[in-house]
Amino acid sequence: MKLFARHLALLERYRAERQWYVERDGVRVAYLRGGRLVEMFWYEYEVVPLSDDSSARDQILIPAYWDFDYLPATTFWSGVFGHQAVAFWSSYAHGKLVIRGLYHGEPAGGDRVVLSWLIRLGY
Repeated sequence: MKLFARHLALLERYRAERQWYVERDGVRVAYLRGGRLVEMFWYEYEVVPLSDDSSARDQILIPAYWDFDYLPATTFWSGVFGHQAVAFWSSYAHGKLVIRGLYHGEPAGGDRVVLSWLIRLGY
């Protein structure tokens, strides 16, 4: 039973692949929602500000906030496992961030087989 529970947790992990938080200077400022493949290795996410302050929310949604000079101060954290990803963005426009490097990793061979069966069985 423990093995099956582990595989269900892995399945949940891969379903939640697109859940990421953005931190700037150690403060959680936004949530990335939706991940859509736009080119090999590059995904487009909607940026959802987390602040209740309207001026802070507006600041996050302007292109200057996503200037490459701020990359060293910006980190991306998994919303499921809490680990930090080494990621970088290529562009930001109209509330969408094109980014690369938000990965949880690949399951091991046997796990991949079990996960594919769980998906087929409707879990």
